[in-house]
Amino acid sequence: MCFSCYADEFRTEQNRTEQNRTEQNRTERYNWIDSLKGWAIIGVFLIHSCGSFNVEQHISKIISFGARACQLFFVISAFFIFKSLEKNFGSDYSKISLKNSAKWIFKKILRFVPLYYIALIVFTLTGHYSAYWLGSQGRISVGNFIFHLLFLHGLSPYYINSILSVEWYLADLALFVLVSPILYFFVRSFTGALWGFVISLITAFAFNEILGRIHLLPAEDLYLLNTFRANFGFFAQLPVMFLGIIFYFLVKKIEKFRKSQDGKSLSLLILLASLFMLIGLIFKNSRIFGINNFTLYGIVFFGICLSQWLYPCFLIDNPFFRLFGKYSYPLFLFNFLIIDCCKKIPLPDFAFSGSQYILIALTMIKVLSVGLLFSVLATKFIEKPFRRLF
Repeated sequence: MCFSCYADEFRTEQNRTEQNRTEQNRTERYNWIDSLKGWAIIGVFLIHSCGSFNVEQHISKIISFGARACQLFFVISAFFIFKSLEKNFGSDYSKISLKNSAKWIFKKILRFVPLYYIALIVFTLTGHYSAYWLGSQGRISVGNFIFHLLFLHGLSPYYINSILSVEWYLADLALFVLVSPILYFFVRSFTGALWGFVISLITAFAFNEILGRIHLLPAEDLYLLNTFRANFGFFAQLPVMFLGIIFYFLVKKIEKFRKSQDGKSLSLLILLASLFMLIGLIFKNSRIFGINNFTLYGIVFFGICLSQWLYPCFLIDNPFFRLFGKYSYPLFLFNFLIIDCCKKIPLPDFAFSGSQYILIALTMIKVLSVGLLFSVLATKFIEKPFRRLF
């Protein structure tokens, strides 16, 4: 065999080794994100499966904290959306044309489709939707379902959360994906991201105030409008998503601290400060004038993300939470259906006669076990085969 053949074989093996090393580094680099997604999805199950329990006030506040898990998802999602835009367009902003942006948006939205569409069909046909979020409409109309299929349900207070009872998150995320090429074109630096955050705060405040003074819905449906303007609406959550953009630019500036001894100390300080602020939000409902509660939680999660990027803490980033984070999407979409099905599985008698903590723990073990099994199967046989097609 000629020396050039040996050289070609060596280069091929070297390239393969380098690719494996790069993939391993990439996996290690974002393990902590899977763990944080795991924490978030467990929080979602906590509030939805145990939120109606008659428990002591301090336990009830901890359970209610699960309702803020979506803010953590928003910070992480916005970060990865800008990473995706960087990979697709780089720093050549002339590539961000209408055609290229539409192609990128289509690919991003397509990733949501298979399990989301199945969830819409299953919840609609089995009647698992909540009439509460439909208001006076009372039922899922054809228009409502079509808006969901097009990911435009975030435009209507009647539609935004009316089928899965959690899809308001996808509604806002889809709208963010839609405008993110424009944001990527204009927001090109850490300073620009900070200004964008400030502008988004002003926009969220104005959106809330204006809709609060204009009664667009009948009196019996005003609760839907109030929830839409202050909580579920895109502009209400935009500041939280801008925190993900700030995080994207910030980590580029402090790359040298990552996994260093200084980074480890800084990570611990940021984590402790974030947890201290989190305790204040949970138990004292602390807030700053003009900044809604969701944004404050977003700031806390921004701090936790930063701390784990600098130097992961095993109590937060470990195989247990990574496992749930890996399957967080199907768990999120189908969580109410999973919880309803689990109600048919009885708990032992001692769960109701002992400590409140035992009841909560056993309930969570039940719903998470069933949910994880379902999500592993849904990912393996539905989501992954669909993604391979595209």
